[in-house]
Amino acid sequence: MLFRRSNYFPLKKVYFIGIGGIGVSSLAQFYLNKGWQVFGSDLKNSEIVEKLKKMGVRIFLGPQKGKFLKEGFDLVIYSQAISQNHPELKKAQKLNLRILSYPQALGRLTKRYFSIAVAGSHGKSTTSALVSLILERAGFDPTVIIGTKLKEFKDSNFRIGNSQYLVLEADEWRGSFWHYFPRLAVITNIDKEHLDFYKNLRNIIKAFKKFVLNLKENGWLVLNKDDPNLKKIIEEIKTKKLHLSFFSFKDKEIGLLKKHLKIPGRVNLLNALAALKVARILKIPDKISFKAFENYQGAWRRLEEAKVDFSGKKI
Repeated sequence: MLFRRSNYFPLKKVYFIGIGGIGVSSLAQFYLNKGWQVFGSDLKNSEIVEKLKKMGVRIFLGPQKGKFLKEGFDLVIYSQAISQNHPELKKAQKLNLRILSYPQALGRLTKRYFSIAVAGSHGKSTTSALVSLILERAGFDPTVIIGTKLKEFKDSNFRIGNSQYLVLEADEWRGSFWHYFPRLAVITNIDKEHLDFYKNLRNIIKAFKKFVLNLKENGWLVLNKDDPNLKKIIEEIKTKKLHLSFFSFKDKEIGLLKKHLKIPGRVNLLNALAALKVARILKIPDKISFKAFENYQGAWRRLEEAKVDFSGKKI
């Protein structure tokens, strides 16, 4: 059952520190669509910041000293990319305001919705985009919070829905996805990433195991059967009551996906296959999924042609 704003979101005024980030900006749009007054700050301007401004978000640019953050804000949400010594974060603490990191705030939402979280070292954005487009085409009317912009969402990284379904990209950076509590999760693969935080592959695998243990009882977990690191997780979560679904490049559906998916690459065939498995769990007919694949135009900054001048600078 979905929450009503009066019950779960009685607050009215929210401030985002680092609002120009691809994930944070998506969450800012969620609050804006729920009727909140949204403010924020970022170090520099960007096309994301400009778009938020046009939506009515008041944004302060440049090095911040905390002068814009005052009493009266009901909630402060900060990007994990900022320093813990950031002046605005310190000011919020001094004012005793309610403070949440971006993953903490997003994690609250996962408890209210039927949340579908897509995790993995590679392919998260494309897979979550394909899942979102399938659900939209099937009439599920999902809310979507992902880390890329989609042409199908009018070059946005956010879609507001009016149903119980939430699709989100579950990033492992600094343990972000430990705050999420999905009903259905996908893990595309596990690789050596973010070693500044995790130090080694063993710790990365442990991090994904911790994410899996957040899944609700009798929830669904969709896994890449070809990934050797995911096999180590399967062996350690047998005590958790979960439904498992696997996808592999050996699956017979790969041939069909080659006909329907317009974006190239073996990895994208696996991403699409993962999305197809999710659709089948939700009892969405394959013909709807295949139509979504046919119309998918690709994610922002993935297999896009960049225009550069002779110096190599992007224009």
